[in-house]
Amino acid sequence: MHYRHQPMMFAAACLFGAAITLPTGAIAADEGLYIEGRAGISLPTDSDLDTATTSQEVDLDNGYVGNIALGHGYKNGIRTELELGLRKNDVESISGGGGANGDVQSWSLMGNVLYDFNVSGSFTPYIGAGLGIAKLDVDGASPSTGVTINDDDTAFAWQGMAGVAYHVNDRIRLTLGYRYFSVPDADFNSSAGTRFESDYSSHDVLFGFRYKFGGPEKKMVKEVPAQPQVYTEMPAPPPPP
Repeated sequence: MHYRHQPMMFAAACLFGAAITLPTGAIAADEGLYIEGRAGISLPTDSDLDTATTSQEVDLDNGYVGNIALGHGYKNGIRTELELGLRKNDVESISGGGGANGDVQSWSLMGNVLYDFNVSGSFTPYIGAGLGIAKLDVDGASPSTGVTINDDDTAFAWQGMAGVAYHVNDRIRLTLGYRYFSVPDADFNSSAGTRFESDYSSHDVLFGFRYKFGGPEKKMVKEVPAQPQVYTEMPAPPPPP
């Protein structure tokens, strides 16, 4: 792993540690429908670029990542969501290649399952995982002099995540999260007709804004005004015979 990813791995370890060590409390689960937007930095790992006879290593620059998710929280702390994401990284170098040109763009559609740890206070750690598909688009990468890859492929993708949410009020959460995103197998054709097998993975750090539309309706107890007490004089008993 490239040394530049070490600070992000340390941050990820801190987030996982927070999810494990924070005490559990008795606050209610975050129930109901919500929407969340996230944006941050993508720190890609080195990728392989293989043919039947050759193997090259692709080094990608740090880039950006953003996604938007529509989800639902349940009383037991579980959340499910559908997430649309985008990542983009420039090509820094290709071993034995003709130049450091081009970029890699990834559109992803993921189904995520997350678990919120209910804690006393305003912070809620969470962990989760997701499965889905990603469309990898390679534009202008040059594995050798005079040969470029301008192709895309849609392949299986998965991710693991952890983070913490801060409760601003009943509707709004601010989130800080880490995730590892991976597309383990993708194929591309070059301008020379050569077929390459490759992969893509990224460590992401994201800041998010979550808005909760609502949850179970709270039963309102109607207050009945107290009735004033009325005191009446008892009639005097009749005189004895």
